[in-house]
Amino acid sequence: MAQAEHVCQVVGTGGQCWLRQADPDAQVTPEIAWILFRECFSCETLQNYVTRADGRRTADRIVGRALAAMLDQLRSYDIRLRNTGDSLRRRVAELTLLNQVSDSLSRSTDLKKTLQLFLIGVTAGGAIGLNRALLFLVDGDDLRGEMGLGHLSADEGRRTWLQMAESGAELQTLTEQVFAGIFEPDAQLNGKLSNVRIPRRSGSPISTVLHDREAHRIEPNQAPMGHPFLDELYEGMPAVAVPLYLEQEDVGVLVADNFVTGLPILQDTITLLQTMANQAAAEIVSNRLHRDLERQLQETEHLYELLRENQNYLMQHDRLVDMGKLATTVAHEIKTPLVAIGGFARRAQKAVARLDGAPRRELEVIIREVNRLERITSQILDYSKEIKLNLEPVDLRETLDEALEMVEARMAQQNIEIVRRYDERPCEVLADTRRMKQVVLNLLDNAIEAMSAAGEERGRRRLVLTTRQGVSSAVMELEDTGPGIPKDLFEQVFTPFFTTKVAGSGLGLPVTRRIVTDHGGKITLAEPDMGGTRFRIELPHRPHAVETAEEERRDVADSHSGR
Repeated sequence: MAQAEHVCQVVGTGGQCWLRQADPDAQVTPEIAWILFRECFSCETLQNYVTRADGRRTADRIVGRALAAMLDQLRSYDIRLRNTGDSLRRRVAELTLLNQVSDSLSRSTDLKKTLQLFLIGVTAGGAIGLNRALLFLVDGDDLRGEMGLGHLSADEGRRTWLQMAESGAELQTLTEQVFAGIFEPDAQLNGKLSNVRIPRRSGSPISTVLHDREAHRIEPNQAPMGHPFLDELYEGMPAVAVPLYLEQEDVGVLVADNFVTGLPILQDTITLLQTMANQAAAEIVSNRLHRDLERQLQETEHLYELLRENQNYLMQHDRLVDMGKLATTVAHEIKTPLVAIGGFARRAQKAVARLDGAPRRELEVIIREVNRLERITSQILDYSKEIKLNLEPVDLRETLDEALEMVEARMAQQNIEIVRRYDERPCEVLADTRRMKQVVLNLLDNAIEAMSAAGEERGRRRLVLTTRQGVSSAVMELEDTGPGIPKDLFEQVFTPFFTTKVAGSGLGLPVTRRIVTDHGGKITLAEPDMGGTRFRIELPHRPHAVETAEEERRDVADSHSGR
């Protein structure tokens, strides 16, 4: 009544507000007029006049009752206008919220940030303001716990809400933290949630929401939630589940509650959640497509690089093929005259065998260099031509011993100690005996030359030969006490024409690798135990093939013996 008296004093009606409104000469603004009318609804003076008018003349009673009816109708209009204003303000607030969340989601191309922004829109003060939200995303036939915002305990939740209220951490502030990369959800809640998988056909309230594509309230102890962690979390606690989907694609489910405040979740809030969920689903799918496109772009760029490298390799390979053909042709053409020169030089050496002086020494130089050229041409031809293997059961121990016999005299001259560390069991493989012996001889030659070049300063010269049975292969190793090979050159030594020797051809080890790989094996340089060089050769076991070859050999022998 105090406000009415104040307003009446302003307009000069002396407390009779309605009389002032009826005065055509009154200068009253619409705002003041409306305040006057609202005050009239509860004005005792007006009610007294209406009551006093009732019971007198008929005209007075009609006017009084009409006035009362008009006042009631005005009061009803006023209430409806207030409700409409409140509803419009809520709608404006909701649209503002949706616009803010939508703008934030559209700015993010990172899936993790998109999920954080969505959950912030569900839980932050100044937004929907629910206490906790859990997000499950479709993963094959399951719903996988992806991210949660909130806490496990109500006490921790209250502390967080108080801290947010004191710091003024509303929607905009939290959004900026997400884009700055400094926003982190509760680790304990997310650690538990990450282990949750709910089958999409389990019939749980969460999976049912996605199947029906309709938000549902989850009443306390309504049904098992589909996972023990969720059953414990929502024991006696109501919640709401909202589906995330996009046309024919199921995206996930949002589960939210007010476990701190205990406030009910109204239908208007659920409707707003569904609108936000639809927007989030579209952004999640967009983020996934963006991520897939980026991955495909990277793969395409990688394939392009491989294609360019392959193109360069093919061009280089073509040049190498041409060079190989040229080298093979040259080697083949040189070999015949070399043999003739070598033959005549040896005959001349015999003729001057009893002579001393320059002619004899020159012939020895000629013969030595011819032998070297013959060896190089033979290696070129061995490397370039196709190798035809005559496979038969071979014991690697016997191969090593036979090769050692051929260089035993040279090793004795160099005071090289031979150490055999053979496996007691046969190391049998299917191999071409002659080719495998050539492999061992090449490695023995390298070892002898390396230890001879090292001199006596490296101490005792030793060559260790090892064989052993692996799970799927037989292994033999040759290790010397020479100067060794730098680790960064381990792979280059198998490149044609690459050599660390002063007078080497650079074809011995490439030919060796070619023979080993043709047998289905591999040769590598391993870390040495004695500081020199260790070559390791692995050849595949073929026990069934070996047994079959032996059986065939026995069958042939039996047939010849008449059995």
